[in-house]
Amino acid sequence: TALQYDDGRSYASQSFEADGRRIDIAWQRRVTVPGCGFCGQMSIPTECTLKKFTDKDGNAQIRLCQNPVKEIEQLYTNVYEEKDLTVAGKHIVSCDDGALDISLRMKYDGKIRLELSVFGERLTLDMQTNTLGNKSSRLPISISEDFADVRIIADRLSLEVFTDGGAHALMVGTYAD
Repeated sequence: TALQYDDGRSYASQSFEADGRRIDIAWQRRVTVPGCGFCGQMSIPTECTLKKFTDKDGNAQIRLCQNPVKEIEQLYTNVYEEKDLTVAGKHIVSCDDGALDISLRMKYDGKIRLELSVFGERLTLDMQTNTLGNKSSRLPISISEDFADVRIIADRLSLEVFTDGGAHALMVGTYAD
């Protein structure tokens, strides 16, 4: 799998071939809802690909990357899009139920520290340290072409975060113990 930063919540990953693509899905343990009789869920299915990256010394590396499968877009009922947004202070986009698929493409500014609250889980994107994470886990964000790209898939039980074209992934249980 891609480099995972998930505090051990995702495991027992299974993959299969579909239409010439390698699809991966993992079990997410320690995802609980108070008062409910279950614990855990399956992750978002991801498509696995190999991509070539160049490190800071100019050396080529091939990495396994994982990104959500395109089929999840068939589940969308409402789409909200903002382009060329300049955020100063707080900017709130609310969603009271359902699920979210958030794609962020931000112009790099080494001073920016952006805090996101998604279903009560606080994520911090820090361009001084080129990381994104919560209180217990951080994943790296590479800056390419002066932009940082982040994708967040969220529902009431978990958030899955993908950076660097799927080279890094973070699973956060919003109700995790």
